[in-house]
Amino acid sequence: MRIFFNIIIPPSHPGLIATGVYTFILAWNEFLFAVVFTNTIDARPLTIGIGTLIGEYSTEWNQLMALSFMASVPLILVFLFLQKYFLQGLTAGSVK
Repeated sequence: MRIFFNIIIPPSHPGLIATGVYTFILAWNEFLFAVVFTNTIDARPLTIGIGTLIGEYSTEWNQLMALSFMASVPLILVFLFLQKYFLQGLTAGSVK
């Protein structure tokens, strides 16, 4: 285990972080599973709330834009804090 944590993990650290950031973004934007697997309105995530503001005859544009901004803030913060590792992970396999 010591060899694994001291030799294997440090070079693969940027790749693991890049994979984690990409997976977080995909999971955050998942709409279909959230609609299918949630039974109550209280359990639904913010992205489902954004979808409910678009009606057949009217659209609440001010609330739609406010909720869209609130939904994008966590993604932007995660990417800003982990940007260095994300770019290192994406370019780790390139020719130097």
